[in-house]
Amino acid sequence: MRRNLMVVVGLTAVVAGCGIFSAHSSVVEVAAGQELSADRLADILTRVKGQVTFNTNMATFVTGLWTDVTLFGQAVADNKVNADSAFVADAMWPMIEETLYSRWIDTIVARRGTISNATIDSAYKTDKSRVGQHILIEAKPDAPKEVKDIARRKIDAILAKLKGGANFGALAMQNSDDKGSARDSGYLGLKPKGVYDPAFDKALWSLKPGEMSGVVASAFGYHIIRLASAAEAARFWRDSLSLGVRAAVSESYEGEMATKNDLKIDANAIPHMRTALDDRQAHIKDKTALATYKGGAFTTGDFIRWINAALSDPSRTADQEAGLKGQPDSAFKKMVTRMSQGQIVLNEARANKTQLSVEEWKQLREGFSNAIDTLKATIGLTGPDFDVAKTSASSRSKKAAEKVDEYFNDVTAGRKQPRMLPGILAATLREHASTKFNAVALQHGLDLAKAKHAADSVKAGGVAPEGPIKVSPGGPPVNPGPPPAPAPAPKKP
Repeated sequence: MRRNLMVVVGLTAVVAGCGIFSAHSSVVEVAAGQELSADRLADILTRVKGQVTFNTNMATFVTGLWTDVTLFGQAVADNKVNADSAFVADAMWPMIEETLYSRWIDTIVARRGTISNATIDSAYKTDKSRVGQHILIEAKPDAPKEVKDIARRKIDAILAKLKGGANFGALAMQNSDDKGSARDSGYLGLKPKGVYDPAFDKALWSLKPGEMSGVVASAFGYHIIRLASAAEAARFWRDSLSLGVRAAVSESYEGEMATKNDLKIDANAIPHMRTALDDRQAHIKDKTALATYKGGAFTTGDFIRWINAALSDPSRTADQEAGLKGQPDSAFKKMVTRMSQGQIVLNEARANKTQLSVEEWKQLREGFSNAIDTLKATIGLTGPDFDVAKTSASSRSKKAAEKVDEYFNDVTAGRKQPRMLPGILAATLREHASTKFNAVALQHGLDLAKAKHAADSVKAGGVAPEGPIKVSPGGPPVNPGPPPAPAPAPKKP
């Protein structure tokens, strides 16, 4: 598994602003010359169809989404959004940096991390993990009896063919309802004991190498299970052992490069980082060195750039930022050390001419361009009103603001879903645009929304239920973070 270049321990937020106006200001956010008033924020919140929670996090999310969409609309109006290499590199830089970093680490691992056949054989003999191969015919526990009977007859027929000498892998590819493993002849990969459905797990661990089970019923249906031989399991063991070697080699190499380049973390790095998190917009270009090394420095601005990349999804920003700010100093120390080491490794990668291939650049540009075109069409930023050759910049700017307003009306009415900007385009646009945020006005807008909601509920003769607004995905994600843990359930082999 790739080690992330930017290791941030649980990321945000309390509403951290880009400047406080006055206690009586009615403007929540100014973005590229456009204003979101407290009244309009309240209007958006109370227009939402269905269930909505009126709290600071929701108001912050709506404000962040408005800012992102507004900056995008104004950038389109200014003809600044395109798929040329420079713009793609700017908007997708975390993905590019991660790729270059990982590619260079792969080169180092290839030089230092050879896995011998003897190592694989030794690991196999410990029998702490096994490679299973199976054919599944699905039949859910609550399926009608006739459905289960059909599934049972089908698995019995497959078993008869296998006993007659048919190839297990071929029959798995042709018949198994577990399409993921079917693509690899039914192989499930290397797994320790206890991860599968109990019945499946018991059968797998009762087999000898190359041996096949009879029909095994599990929570997912009917299986025929086979334990891979040592020769068949070797590739899975090699992959697994290589991951461990890669992590060890990577960590060792980073430490060597830090020593070689005399990496030093500044004594005031942690206070600088915490201060910058309280007003990220103001520290985007902060040149204060958090760490120094031969020929360079890792600055507060570099730190904020990575944080902005990690917090690029406004639907999660508040919780992530709050989590980050709550981390102990030791976590911040580890963070700046990892980021600085990553920057040194990237410098080494570039010095050795590590770069994206022509095909990778093509795919990156095409994917980005498609995401941009979809977003333009969704918001309505297309057509003759945005023809640069036939319209003025001021008219395009005005029309973009109108389209953004219409878009939010459609979102609140349920006609469209809110969408995130692709990659870290939002953070990129914020780096180059003027934005101002007022926490007092946001609270005022939230209070107005609550009051209107309460009044409407009284008129309707009850209290409207509360719940979350669902957000649809936008472009390619960057460091999306872990999803909520699912309820415990048997692992499907």
